[in-house]
Order: sequence, then C-alpha cells, then structure tokens
Amino acid sequence: MRNVLFPLVLLIACNPDSDTLDETGLMGADGESVYGETEDAGTNCVNGGVAYTSASGVDYVCDGIAGPTGSDGAEGIPGTAGEPGVAGEAGADGAQGFAGADGAQGVAGAQGAPGSRGLIGAPGVAGAPGVAGAAGIPGPAGSEGLRGATGAPGNAGIAGPPGSPGLAGEAGLQGEAGLQGQAGIQGTTGPAGPRGLIGATGVPGAAGVAGESVFGASIGPTVDCPNGGVEYTSASGTDAVCNGASDGIARISPSEFVLPAVGVYEVSWQVSVAEAGQLVLGVDDGGGPTERADTLAGRSTGASQIANDVLIVTTAPNSILTVRNPIGNAVPLTITPIAGGTRAVGASLVIHQIR
Repeated sequence: MRNVLFPLVLLIACNPDSDTLDETGLMGADGESVYGETEDAGTNCVNGGVAYTSASGVDYVCDGIAGPTGSDGAEGIPGTAGEPGVAGEAGADGAQGFAGADGAQGVAGAQGAPGSRGLIGAPGVAGAPGVAGAAGIPGPAGSEGLRGATGAPGNAGIAGPPGSPGLAGEAGLQGEAGLQGQAGIQGTTGPAGPRGLIGATGVPGAAGVAGESVFGASIGPTVDCPNGGVEYTSASGTDAVCNGASDGIARISPSEFVLPAVGVYEVSWQVSVAEAGQLVLGVDDGGGPTERADTLAGRSTGASQIANDVLIVTTAPNSILTVRNPIGNAVPLTITPIAGGTRAVGASLVIHQIR
C-alpha cells in the first residue's frame, strides 16, 4: 500500500443573486488534523477507498461498485471563461504511483444540467475514460505557477563489470647473483650397499721384495717432532711420523686420535703402501668404532698412494678417530718408507675442525 496525501478543501457556497448575507454563527470547536492514504481492497473496503487517520481514530471512505457507463449526451453551451485563480504554492513531490491497467473505452453520456455545488467527497476510483468530446473554445492562458522544489537525487546505479586485465609488463632486469651460502653439515652415512660378486682370480704377480718388520712407538716432543709423534724402526733405519699443532685434537695411540668437541671435521690423509688395498675412517662416539663408508679410498695397483679428503660429523665429545683397513679385506697393508725412488717418503693425516 502506498501513502497518498489528500488535501482537505473547505468550500463556502454563496448565492450570487442574494442581496443579504447570513449572520456569523458561533465559533465551532477546534478541528483535528486528518491524514488520508489509499486503502487497498480488503476487509475494510471491498472495492478499496481512502483511510483517514486523526486523533479520534481511523475512518474509511470506501469506493462503490462502478456503475454502467451512460450514453453520450448532447454537447453543452460553452460557459464563460472564469477569472484566473491565484497561483497556489508548489506542493511537495508525491511518491510515484504504479501505472494502472488501461480500462475499456466507455460511451460518452449526455451532459446533465449543472446542479448546485455540494461538499467535496472522497476521491472515487478513476472510471474508464469516455469518448473524447468535441474540443471547446480555448480559455485564456492562466498565469505561470511557481517553480516546484528540486527532487532528491536518485540512487547510484549498479557498478559495471570489471574491465579486461591489462597486458603483461616487460620483464625486469635480472638481479645480481647473491653470495654463496655456507656449506651444509654433512648428512648421516647411508646404509652399506650389498657386497658385489667376487671377481675372477687374477694372474699371480711376480714375487715382491721381501718386506721388513716395522715397530712403531709413541715419542714425546723432540727436535724433529716438536709435538711428539710415532717413531717407526725397521732394518732400513728409523723414521718418525710427527704430530702437527693441536687445538685439543690429539693422538692417544699410534693409530687413534681424539676429537674433543661435537662438530664437523675435515680429515685428509695420504700414505704409500706396498699392496693394492683400501683405507677407511672409523669413528667411535662411545659405542665402539664404526666405519664410515663414505670415507673409503683405495687403489687397484701398487703405483699410487691411497689418499682422501672428507668431512665427518661427530655426535659425542671426545670421539675416537682411526684410519683402518676395512673389515673383510683379508690382505694386510704394508707402509713403504721408500716409494718410487731411493729416498724416504712420509705419510700424513690432517684433522681440522671447521664447525
């Protein structure tokens, strides 16, 4: 239901032919403000109407049933043009009503004689438009009314769909290469692979020069070995393997070295032996020596040294490091003090903690 304001107009009828005026009556009681709005067809008004609300309550003026359309009447004599009325104040813009359906065209009824003006009744339901009559004589143009107030702006429209994505920009210049990161900690040793098949027995080699018995013993600091070492004695003479400078890493026997702190150590060694063979590092973190398969090095002939340079990680302080002939290799290895010439050669083992 839409609210429609209906102005109430009080008309005072007078008789222009009378020479006398009625006396003024007594002052009536104050009236009440009345607000009218359209009443849809329903319980209060079967055919719809107008509901008037005041301090006394709500009253309804209901529309009657539309009567049949009368036949066209004879065209009346045009009346004289009235005096232009005073322009009224511009009213507020009313709400836009719904457009009603077009009714059927009725037959124009005969025009009756004008009766006396009665009180203004409630607006009735708009009847079907009649057949247009003949155009009357145009009356004089009225004065222009006052301009109405500007209406409120309408609601903003729905936002349009987003535009298509733009073209991709050109690729930027490649940045400078970053500094190389530190080397990562060596991973744990993987499980040993399955043992390979035993190869065919080779052709026996020529008998080698008879070896010499060698006896090794630890020695303290000397002129030749300021940090001590191991002295090896054989028929060829006496040779020494000296300890290097130590920051806690120390030899505790001819074949064992203690690694005092948990960390990463770089271990490199080189040694000349008479036989083809292999060497591997063993680390004892407290549960017995374990050979590190990733440190294994060897040679297949007698023409080169066994050498390696590896990283190992300890998991307990004071771990014991050894250089070992791997378990399962039956051939013992003989360190040769003279290799490739007439002068003695040395063997070396370097241990360096890097982390």
